[in-house]
Amino acid sequence: MKWTDELVIEFARANTQGGYGDYNGCKTIHAKLQRFKELHSKRKMVKETRVEYTEDYGGIRAFTFQRFINGRIVGDPYSHGVIKRESIMDLHTFIIDEITSGYSVTFLKQNKDEFSRKIN
Repeated sequence: MKWTDELVIEFARANTQGGYGDYNGCKTIHAKLQRFKELHSKRKMVKETRVEYTEDYGGIRAFTFQRFINGRIVGDPYSHGVIKRESIMDLHTFIIDEITSGYSVTFLKQNKDEFSRKIN
């Protein structure tokens, strides 16, 4: 990647905005620089959201999800998003939002008898 004035300014903005959005989980300038290079490299960026159904999330049914970019977890690897209770009825809206944001959505198997499906 060749650094131009525009790229330097864009990185400076990304560095001062904190670890949000595409830079979620990047706590140092080095981590942000690495993510910036990944986002602006010529290779194709693969964005994926993995969703899993659980029968017992604090005693209730829920879907948990994590986002990945190029196979790396975005944000804290020990946390995940949760879709529960009345929000489960809006799962289709969540999927549409993820796809609109450039992510593919993969439903993971709970056990070998269930299915796994990828939605692009």
